[in-house]
Amino acid sequence: MAKDKGKVIEKLKRVICTEHTIYTDYSRLASLIKNGRIRDKLRSHSTAAKRNKDLLIEQLNSLGVNSYVAESPCKLCKITPEDFSLIGALDLGLEVTTVAIKFYRDLLHLSDDVEKKELFKELLKDKIIQKNFLKREKRFPHRNKKQSDLIYNYCIPEVISKLWG
Repeated sequence: MAKDKGKVIEKLKRVICTEHTIYTDYSRLASLIKNGRIRDKLRSHSTAAKRNKDLLIEQLNSLGVNSYVAESPCKLCKITPEDFSLIGALDLGLEVTTVAIKFYRDLLHLSDDVEKKELFKELLKDKIIQKNFLKREKRFPHRNKKQSDLIYNYCIPEVISKLWG
């Protein structure tokens, strides 16, 4: 059992939403990338985020919370895919992945169960690898001022504030 079941449940809900957002963002990024190797890598990260979300929902179910549906902070977004620049998508991916890393670190500290700690440790390690990948990729695209203003002034602050709740 966890040190504080209520806190663990709340963190799990937040990280599930974060993984759902990562899944959505990485899928979007993959659709914007022309380089096949990078596109495949982003699709694999997107698939991993979906898998992580499902694993975390199982953890939530084991704590007695059933039928939880992840809420995406992006679903109410007014930004169209045409407005979403590559650099904006990379930055959003970095921000959301950073939030996930924080949540996994919190869950590591809150959990007493050895198996759950190992799961959270493995998921944390994957997120750090993904963050480093996005940092490397961010060096290449050039920023489109008009598109990026919308991403930086609206999208990123909106999504991140919803994930932190």
